Amino acid sequence: MQTLAQSYRQFWETPTSETDVVIIGGGILGAAAFHDLASRGCRVLLAEQGDFASATSQASALTVWGGLLYLRNLDFFEVFRLARAREELIKRFPAFVSPQKFRFLFSKDSRPHRSPALIECALWAYWILASGKRARPKRCAPSVAPAFVSLRGQSLVYEEAQLQTSDARFVLDLILQARRSVALPLNYSKVVDGRFDRVSKTWELELQNQATKQRKRVLTKWVLNCSGIWTDTVNDSLSLSTPFRHVLGKGVSISVPRHESHTETLVFDSPYGDEGMSLVPWGPVSLWGSTENVVNSIEEGFAATREDINYLLETLNNVLTDQVCHADIISLRCGIRPLAVPKEDRSNCSSLERSKRFEIVRLKDSQAVVCYGGKITSSFYAARKICNYIQSALGPMPPVLPASGVEIMQRRSEMFGKVPIEHPATSWAKEHELCQSIEDFLRRRTNIAQWIPRGGLGANNENADVIRALADGLHGAEGAGKFSAYQQQVDSQHDKLLRSR
Repeated sequence: MQTLAQSYRQFWETPTSETDVVIIGGGILGAAAFHDLASRGCRVLLAEQGDFASATSQASALTVWGGLLYLRNLDFFEVFRLARAREELIKRFPAFVSPQKFRFLFSKDSRPHRSPALIECALWAYWILASGKRARPKRCAPSVAPAFVSLRGQSLVYEEAQLQTSDARFVLDLILQARRSVALPLNYSKVVDGRFDRVSKTWELELQNQATKQRKRVLTKWVLNCSGIWTDTVNDSLSLSTPFRHVLGKGVSISVPRHESHTETLVFDSPYGDEGMSLVPWGPVSLWGSTENVVNSIEEGFAATREDINYLLETLNNVLTDQVCHADIISLRCGIRPLAVPKEDRSNCSSLERSKRFEIVRLKDSQAVVCYGGKITSSFYAARKICNYIQSALGPMPPVLPASGVEIMQRRSEMFGKVPIEHPATSWAKEHELCQSIEDFLRRRTNIAQWIPRGGLGANNENADVIRALADGLHGAEGAGKFSAYQQQVDSQHDKLLRSR
């Protein structure tokens, strides 16, 4: 079988291709739909305008949760559905998703409607709605709280699930497992135009290679718009109309060095907002967040502000025994949550008051499906609904077993070096994972940029030579220039972070 890079190059060498389904968007939902359709034997093309998982799907809190917060609105069915979706992910992908103990800690300023007794009742209801699949919730004495946390009140322990590597790596591995001769994923490949021929019942799409600017025609029976925060823009380009639109919610988190005793996710009650804040152990760092704000543009959503950073540090220092400062921040995670609302909705609700559930619109006359909203937990549930609908329209297909994981194991066997984090060879990442830039490699193929200060360069540039060698491996003769540009970008971001004080 050809390497993924060989298939990619061959795709762009021909003027026209035909397929059954084109999925627009390489985030978690696009990856889940690609995985599902490919396993059914469908001819499917995944087109992502940037790198895989390069937007919302690389900036989550890493939690695969069963919808606990929906109990607040007595939405029992949604909690039941999300809890089932969580269990499915644990069962299907044990190497990527695993159960994790969560500890809910109360502050002295907790609101009456969030008393320990009430929260304990809610957690028992949550456990029951999940059919008792997770560990039973229990109340713990103040002395059980971690020593590095200043809150000494009682706590409640319950169980959720978390991603083991990273959200971006999870998306990528889903895509790699499903990839085969009739199922091709493409990054840096943007759908720039398209029209549906109602006579032939065929879509004609025009794709552009974002690196080479090559253009190509693709004929497909169905189009699936899973482009997340760009859904409305893609709809406009394809003349698709739906009753929904997206409101954009920005979430910012920071990572700091992990205390050696921080081994479980800590959830903190008020006064840190209606949803609370969490401290998640993730490799050598602890992830604190996140903020919740509605923004008016995608550009605003991906820009962490001075207020965001200062707020995160202030709230974190309210719960730690040893204070942290700007210089302790290892990395930022700034993402946008696409929140589905009716098109006519112009209310000023906060992002916390809006549902994060998927809304799926089936446009039978134009053979398109458009997806709004969603989260990691329910991605496979939503993808299955979409794929069932598409398969019923396409007719029976010969099922194909998912990849055995040989490629992933081979990738892991080709590790070399440490930065101090183990990482795959750049040659493997280029040929088998379509890694096209040093930024892709450091943030989405690995966690180097998120676990080591200053984008992997190190607090004092101690890893500069290693990153320079990685840039040479990915970019060849252009490696020196790419490394220099990356270093300048990191320095600019670092200076901005320190100026936030």
